[in-house]
Amino acid sequence: MPEMVNKEADHHPVVVKYLARIPADLHDLLLPDPKHAAEFVVAIKSLRDIEEERSYVMALQRRYALPLRPNESIKRTMIRVRLEILKKRREAEAEGKTFDPDRSLPVDPLE
Repeated sequence: MPEMVNKEADHHPVVVKYLARIPADLHDLLLPDPKHAAEFVVAIKSLRDIEEERSYVMALQRRYALPLRPNESIKRTMIRVRLEILKKRREAEAEGKTFDPDRSLPVDPLE
């Protein structure tokens, strides 16, 4: 069966990457039936998209010193970031300093 999966994997580079990370002894345990290879690829890609979104959200939260909430949506994180920047600008103006006068607020890439 692993040979059949490997033949199917040639058509899906995502599965090939996945195979490279799994020890050969576990291939028949962790890989799906070759008939369901397309569904497997879709599942891998959707999990990868979720992982990328989570890492982007956490990077924003670290950059702007917000509490880490990895499962928060990008939209809510962008709102919190913009509010934090506006708060810092207001505090800087009250002290008579300027806080990034040339920088605009960050833009959500998904908007």
